Amino acid sequence: MTAELAGTGRRWIGSLQDGHRDTDLSSVSAAWWRKPSDYGSRDGTEQAWMTAEAEFGLGGLLAALPDVRWINHPHRNRLADDKPRQLSLAAKAGLAVPAALITNDPVAARIFVARQTNGAVYKPLRGGPRTPEGDRLLLHTELVTVDQINDGVRTTTHLFQERVPCAFSVRVTSIGDRVFAVRIDTQDSEILDWRADHDRLSYSPIEIPAEAAAGLAALNRELGLVYSASDWIVTPDGTWTFLENNPNGQWAWLEQHTGLPLTSALVDALTIRRTTT
Repeated sequence: MTAELAGTGRRWIGSLQDGHRDTDLSSVSAAWWRKPSDYGSRDGTEQAWMTAEAEFGLGGLLAALPDVRWINHPHRNRLADDKPRQLSLAAKAGLAVPAALITNDPVAARIFVARQTNGAVYKPLRGGPRTPEGDRLLLHTELVTVDQINDGVRTTTHLFQERVPCAFSVRVTSIGDRVFAVRIDTQDSEILDWRADHDRLSYSPIEIPAEAAAGLAALNRELGLVYSASDWIVTPDGTWTFLENNPNGQWAWLEQHTGLPLTSALVDALTIRRTTT
């Protein structure tokens, strides 16, 4: 990578090189920020500094490119991944969201869990941690009871939520102004997190109610997202309850199981320039 801030307009001029191509920065009109690999090990003071320099140099340069259609802009992704902000904005957009508590106080956690009529769950605020080898650990949503909460809660912040009665789950993939909703059913009614039963799931396209669709569209506009993968629970009485919105969530397996044109929608969002009036 070589880029110089030059010219009368002081734009970044240069190119990105890898083993396959040499890309002129001025030719970039669309970018898909799709789970880039880490910038290297963070072990050791010198390595951590090198990693940070690469992240803010290469990452910052890409984010600064003008007139680029992003899915999604990396700065938007980072802000949108903030779960407390997501939940408050979702409620503001009119979506049903579970009661929630963020705390490192075990007393507050016990009080919250005790007053949830349908029980309570614990879920991570972000994806699971990485092992020293770089593998990502997957942490599932789990039931939690009052007697399980001990002083270990003080070590960091935790997210507790009310358990929402579930008739079935839904993954909604939003791409631009197109919305694809897929019903996800498990064979085990005791499963709280369908990712824990991945090999036995069944999928079927479903229509998202107009109010839920409008609320999700408002949330994505507020977060600045072109693409999002949101998770929902539909209760036995038919209420669509918003759980979270992943700005860079998986999608291809849904197309394989349902035939929904997710790939085509992504291509259109990256290549079709929309005019404004």
